[in-house]
Amino acid sequence: MSTTLHGDWLARVGAHGLGDRSNAQVSVHDGGLVIEREGAQDLWLPVGTIRNASLAPGMAGKYVGTDGLVVVTWAVPEADGVAPALVDTGLRPRRATDRGGLVDAVRHLLAEQPHGQQAQQQAQQHQTQQHHPYEQEAR
Repeated sequence: MSTTLHGDWLARVGAHGLGDRSNAQVSVHDGGLVIEREGAQDLWLPVGTIRNASLAPGMAGKYVGTDGLVVVTWAVPEADGVAPALVDTGLRPRRATDRGGLVDAVRHLLAEQPHGQQAQQQAQQHQTQQHHPYEQEAR
């Protein structure tokens, strides 16, 4: 897992423990995304903070090549004197075949939200007929 400022994949974020790299178990729930990290504080992204999910070749601290990362864009609220920010968190599922499933699961979650009209359009563009798991191991 690696987190950077949205749109600037070289600007790694260390606040709130987001710079702590670790293996993780990622799961998508009705209320949001849970990233259970080994050796670091777990991360809960409420659905209202999530903006998008996509694939990318890499970001600061984690370059894996052709669409090897699942990138979740989300809004970090103001906390402990740190201003709110839009960030990208990159996750690399252990199996390449799981990347699309995780992206689809997050987009499906966004599409079900009343505020998610844009996300809904994106999800419709990328839907497939096969079932995708909502839980993945990532690093």
